[in-house]
Amino acid sequence: MPDGSARSAPGRPTSIPGPADRIVTLRACLNRDTQPIGFHVTQKLRQWPPDFGIGSYAQSVWDPKVVTLGLRILQHLGFYGIASVEFKRDDRTK
Repeated sequence: MPDGSARSAPGRPTSIPGPADRIVTLRACLNRDTQPIGFHVTQKLRQWPPDFGIGSYAQSVWDPKVVTLGLRILQHLGFYGIASVEFKRDDRTK
């Protein structure tokens, strides 16, 4: 959106300002009934390229909100299989 808002169309990445350590990722495997078989949450500490890239240094974290939101998105889509859902905390919306 022209005003710099963090909103965008579903499935369309939005650039949110801030360092890589504001990014958390849910990696999950869901069965054909969209129930999780397993999942893992990581927090990026560094990425390459720095502004929009792959995590080059990350740590495992427990973040129940990320798990809940990520699984809700995947289940709403009827997704099954291996997935990765990335979130970035936006300091402008505290």
